[in-house]
Amino acid sequence: MSLFRFLIQGWGIPEEIRDKIFEPFFTTKPPEKGTGLGLPIVLKIIKTHDGFITYETEVGKGTTFYIYLPAVEKKVKKFEEVEVKEITPATILIVEDDESLRYLLKEYLESRGYKVFATDDGYDAIEIYKMNIEKIDLVLIDIGLPTIDGITTFRKIRQINPNACVVLTSGYFLPESDPATLMAEEGLNGFIQKPYDIDKIEFLIERFIRGK
Repeated sequence: MSLFRFLIQGWGIPEEIRDKIFEPFFTTKPPEKGTGLGLPIVLKIIKTHDGFITYETEVGKGTTFYIYLPAVEKKVKKFEEVEVKEITPATILIVEDDESLRYLLKEYLESRGYKVFATDDGYDAIEIYKMNIEKIDLVLIDIGLPTIDGITTFRKIRQINPNACVVLTSGYFLPESDPATLMAEEGLNGFIQKPYDIDKIEFLIERFIRGK
């Protein structure tokens, strides 16, 4: 096993919530500051690689996370044995205010060969889209953005380019932001429910890009 150690200095984790920190959507932050998806996604990635995670914490001092991953000898396969999964060359704009989720999704998609812009702000996303309108193939927007919400961001991007391929994401949504209604009435290209299943996200993105 290979061990990775991460020290986070801060308040530490109170005993009464320690059994909840890996639950999707659990957070002690206000809604505009976090979605509670960072650690669940980290756990998902670690399990995908047959590893596990533990931690030590002390209230008032901080928390140390220990990530254990199998140390395996890399096997070089012959060319004909390698399963090649082709991706559609594309540039994606991620608009997500959860820093850990935005970072993980950006890193994963770039590792798969996509070009990625990423921001946590709807206004910034609109400017990025304006400057790169010929390059961006897909815009992935979280509904619950803090300054300008994801639905308004979607509509403003569509004003710039009526043919823009836009997909909304959320862990929850209000009736007035029902994605089925937005798809039927405003041409929204799709909706992805959080938490992301990291091993399926590429398939969904490919489907949206090829079907736009």
